[in-house]
Amino acid sequence: MNELLIKTILVGIFTGIIGSFFGILGSSILLPSLLFFGIVKDYDTAIGTILLILMLPTTLLGVYEYNKRKQVNYEVGIILFITYFFSSYIGSYFNKFFHQKILLYGCATLYLFITMFFYYYAYNAKE
Repeated sequence: MNELLIKTILVGIFTGIIGSFFGILGSSILLPSLLFFGIVKDYDTAIGTILLILMLPTTLLGVYEYNKRKQVNYEVGIILFITYFFSSYIGSYFNKFFHQKILLYGCATLYLFITMFFYYYAYNAKE
């Protein structure tokens, strides 16, 4: 089997399990994984590939499992789906005006803030 195919399958399996476990939709794992393992050629290709796979059908089984436990807020989910659907075009359009290095620094900064938020949230969580 092709090495790229094996890497892609392993990253997909790992991301599906970890993403649905932590509720992070997988893109937080996929983006660095696609680049780290050389699965795609550059940052923009990683973004385009991730947007392709994040379409609704890829999450249906995860939603099914959380729904069984009554842990899905459909009203919020539908509103987020609609706003995310249209706003993803805006982000994709403006992406082409920035150099990859700027996008990578921006993404790293975003991940840093997200990391700080989760450490703060975990620290203050009630046991």
